[in-house]
Amino acid sequence: MPGADRRGAAGERGAVVTARTNARVKLSSCGLRYQPPPVSNVTYDVRGLKNPDRVAALRPLTGLNDEVATYVLDQELAQETLDVLIAGIVLQLQCTTRLPAGELRVTLYCTSGKHLSVAMVEELAAQLRLARPDVVVVTEHLNIRSDQEDPRREIEPDQMWQPR
Repeated sequence: MPGADRRGAAGERGAVVTARTNARVKLSSCGLRYQPPPVSNVTYDVRGLKNPDRVAALRPLTGLNDEVATYVLDQELAQETLDVLIAGIVLQLQCTTRLPAGELRVTLYCTSGKHLSVAMVEELAAQLRLARPDVVVVTEHLNIRSDQEDPRREIEPDQMWQPR
């Protein structure tokens, strides 16, 4: 990039400072139990984290509830995952002069799309807004439900959508 400052805030070599003000990042959560993840630039599986759905008191809640978010985000692996995702998204925004479809699309998925992926998407959005205040960050939760119990819960594992 001609004329770009190649030193970051701390003066380290290699950091590229950009002034993108029209970038948009769409963060989605979904559950494989109901559908394949939508087409995205980045798709990430968060099923390796401890699942709040296995805790009876958290099961009727969603990743938008503080109790579920705390359960998920208190895991060291969750924080490491967020660090890697933020770094990758920021790098993608810095290296991309023109985003396909006008936005960078990132999808996190778990089994039901109600707990893990929702909490992770919300935290990812909050951290991305701090890291890149010039970027418009929007979230969508494809499988979250507000009622106490999801009637689709009775789907057997062999009826779930399976990645190839």
